[in-house]
Amino acid sequence: MLDLGCGDGIFLRQLKEEKNTSVLGVEIDQDSIVRCIGNGVPVIQGDLNDGLDFLPDQSFDMAVLSHTLQETRRPDKLLKDIVRIGK
Repeated sequence: MLDLGCGDGIFLRQLKEEKNTSVLGVEIDQDSIVRCIGNGVPVIQGDLNDGLDFLPDQSFDMAVLSHTLQETRRPDKLLKDIVRIGK
């Protein structure tokens, strides 16, 4: 599971603990990244406006993008990236 704009990682932590799911977050805010790490969630610092070129094609079963799409400059490009990296 990939969570784009994962915030403090609480959602991913719940999935990891309750469903034994492999998770990864992408977040731009440094304070949120620190909270993710504190919550035991692996996280990459990144700006979604720069795209997701660092993620390989079909590398995740599922990707979540909630409360973040409206903050991006090119939502169309980000949505295409999500389709590319999802299975």
